[in-house]
Amino acid sequence: MKGKTAVLRGTLLALTLLVAWGQASAMSTSSTNLVDLLRESTAIVHAKVADVTQGRDNNGLPYTEVTIEISRTLRGSLPATYTFRQFGVQSDGIAESGRVPIGGTMNFPRFVVGEDTLLFLYRSASATGFRTTTGLGHGKFELTAGRAENPLGNVGMFSDISIAPGFTITENDQRILATPGAVNQNDLLSLVDRAVSGRWIEKGSMYKTSEGAPKFPNGGNGGGRKVEIPQ
Repeated sequence: MKGKTAVLRGTLLALTLLVAWGQASAMSTSSTNLVDLLRESTAIVHAKVADVTQGRDNNGLPYTEVTIEISRTLRGSLPATYTFRQFGVQSDGIAESGRVPIGGTMNFPRFVVGEDTLLFLYRSASATGFRTTTGLGHGKFELTAGRAENPLGNVGMFSDISIAPGFTITENDQRILATPGAVNQNDLLSLVDRAVSGRWIEKGSMYKTSEGAPKFPNGGNGGGRKVEIPQ
């Protein structure tokens, strides 16, 4: 029985890895940028990390449980205090002896109690309920001393972005899109807020240069593919 249980747990673990990795693998490279985060995130929040724990669920799958206190919601409808479980653990306290903790080797973001963050959250996995930031580390920005930066140093975050002809953005927006590293946190929050409320991605006002302008049923903005934002 123990052998069968171990095999079952191993199978579940492998499947969960595929699900978790499949959700974000296409966005876990340096090509991921702000357009991807705005396009794929079902929730975007400014929040402080209130608690971080880790363990294993009923199927033996390792998780990091993160509780955040949300001060500002830019997309979605989450409670003021929200808890989610991310696949994998952050330290070897839960990992099997002698093994590297799962999660830390796959670019999953790490969370620290007390840190101020801007989080772009992907939808919860249907099979496990696990949830993580969109694009893994790309979708978690630490807000410190007026600066906003993800664990990857914002590499590629503001490149490969075009603004539709005739659409006007602010000087602060232009400054962000020309910055390769950390940016002003208030300017980033403002840009994201306006991009979401103004439906910049859906309307083709902002798009990935490498993909071309989105294509709409009425023929507007010509070029690329139709934009769909997850619900």
